[in-house]
Amino acid sequence: MKKSLFILLAALCCGLYSCEEDATWPLGEEQFEHAYYIGFKDWGKLKNDVVATVNKNSTIEVAVQFYSEFVRDYDVITKYYVTNIGFTGTAAAVFGTDYLIVDSIGNTLSTNADGAFEMVWPNAIKGVKKIYIKNVSTKTTAGSFYLQFFNPADATGITITNRMNDSTALYTVSAFTQNYRCKIIVNK
Repeated sequence: MKKSLFILLAALCCGLYSCEEDATWPLGEEQFEHAYYIGFKDWGKLKNDVVATVNKNSTIEVAVQFYSEFVRDYDVITKYYVTNIGFTGTAAAVFGTDYLIVDSIGNTLSTNADGAFEMVWPNAIKGVKKIYIKNVSTKTTAGSFYLQFFNPADATGITITNRMNDSTALYTVSAFTQNYRCKIIVNK
């Protein structure tokens, strides 16, 4: 009887110890009231090593997750960039020549003045959206590029203290340092 009770208590303690709580913002702290996060839905073992492949004449979806705790009376805009900076391996894939960023029905999207593609999150409601990448390459070799939530022109790069995706007078959006980049391989 004692042995059974001990095993039951040990199992209960292990179960309680391993429970994870959802990350939440502290209530009533102004700096967190209008703070949001953006990241790829697939976390890639926390090493920014998510890889997706788009085959010839195909379109793929890359899921993006927006983290928010509140519904607001304003929309939040997050930004994502395409870049060849910092990758090794296959040749660089060229936007407009090898691939396009499109919407869900195939219309080509354009960047803003800063070179960013934008996603709008109505009323700051958390959720998942998709980035669509269409392979239009006529090459005989594969190429690659990165999707990322940081401006590749930012010389300081990503650090623990520099996680900003966007900031306005109403809100700030940060990206996760371990989930801000996704490598896309554009197959021949």
